[in-house]
Amino acid sequence: MRQLLTHLVILTLALVIVGCGKDEEAPTTPGADDATSAVEEAADGASAGSEIAATCEIGCGACIYKMDGVTGCPTAVMVDGKAILASGEEFDAHANGLCKAAKQAEVEGKVEGDRIVISKITVLKN
Repeated sequence: MRQLLTHLVILTLALVIVGCGKDEEAPTTPGADDATSAVEEAADGASAGSEIAATCEIGCGACIYKMDGVTGCPTAVMVDGKAILASGEEFDAHANGLCKAAKQAEVEGKVEGDRIVISKITVLKN
């Protein structure tokens, strides 16, 4: 019994350590470049308030995309190979698993400066 408890404690500690580690490279999603094309087109030369609606890659700005100066777990959207912070609709990146892996999502909103203000976001099932 003591040996079983020891093994369970060791296994639990190993899972916690491995599960909380941050990868050096952000994972890539196959077809992510194609999926962001509509967002890229909307963002290229977009004036403030340009509407966008596209399927694109989203992830945690700090954990996945390792954005400079970003703390916490804000949602970010990949546009033209660059992560851009998202604001607007309440969407908890951490609670939606975006700290462990980037995901594809339907995103609607407006480009405003260096941010995307999201009015609707729907994570797609893989």
